[in-house]
Amino acid sequence: MKNKNIGFWLLLASSSSVFAMQPLDDQSLAAATGQNGLTLGIQADKVKFNQVALIDTNGIASTSYNSKAGFVIAGNSTNPVPGIEFIKAAVSGNPSFNIAMDTDAGGGNPFLNLAISMGNDVNGIRLLPFSVYLAPSTSLSSPSDYALTSYAPKSIFSSGTTVNTGVKEIIRSTGNLDINFVQTNKPRLNIQLGHAAQSVMVKFGGAIQSICSAATGCPITLVSDNTGATFGFKFAGTNTSTGFVLDGFYAGVEPTGLTFGNTGASSKFDASLNNVTLGNMGTQNTTTFNNLPNGSMGSFGVTGVSVTDFKMKVSGF
Repeated sequence: MKNKNIGFWLLLASSSSVFAMQPLDDQSLAAATGQNGLTLGIQADKVKFNQVALIDTNGIASTSYNSKAGFVIAGNSTNPVPGIEFIKAAVSGNPSFNIAMDTDAGGGNPFLNLAISMGNDVNGIRLLPFSVYLAPSTSLSSPSDYALTSYAPKSIFSSGTTVNTGVKEIIRSTGNLDINFVQTNKPRLNIQLGHAAQSVMVKFGGAIQSICSAATGCPITLVSDNTGATFGFKFAGTNTSTGFVLDGFYAGVEPTGLTFGNTGASSKFDASLNNVTLGNMGTQNTTTFNNLPNGSMGSFGVTGVSVTDFKMKVSGF
């Protein structure tokens, strides 16, 4: 945090004298504390929420589609209140994650650097069961809904987990989704705001051991009335010792949208969709496939796959 002055003023009410401490710049602060910048250790075993929404406030350029709509993550009948848990080796008061913060003049292009790392006893992250919904404007809040004088944020549910008219569920997770870390190389990320001296906003590091390590994977449903799909998702690093290495992966913001990708060749991974079923299990149609009931199509997957110079961009209309 260079060239930043921190002023401390002390008023002694018990004395007729008033003393002012000298401004303490970042170099002096570093000498006093043994570091340059600030380090925060945050202890939070679990974070829960009712719903999180990404809202397009003006739709697309068409008179028929110009009202706002939202992409909402919320609960379902399996778990009405979704959330995130830190998977720890044991119950402790140690930080769940740490943030090291510093600023730099950057040769006239200043930036804020945030280095985020996992706590020593954090072995993974668990996503509790949740669903993803599409919602119309009538079920989405506006800034005015959060005014202190009339706090009334909207919900996509009419009661319990019964959705409002016009709200459509598109993805459903009915089990815990565990992201397990490589214990000797836990995931970390470096975020730069302002001028990104590292060339992108976010750089990833560390390694993931697996996502959904159970034999059948995590139960996922792509919801579409009676023509949806269910399967068990599973992902793991091919090398069980080093896992799937995140070094080389990045995320950022460009003038045309959000980007995510990697530089060079990634480490190898295995992924599978287990017991894939289209439609509702056991349902039948007398005019289709000789009245055979729906059943599993089997499992599909890949092993030993890597990606090279991958880049994905997400843009609006």
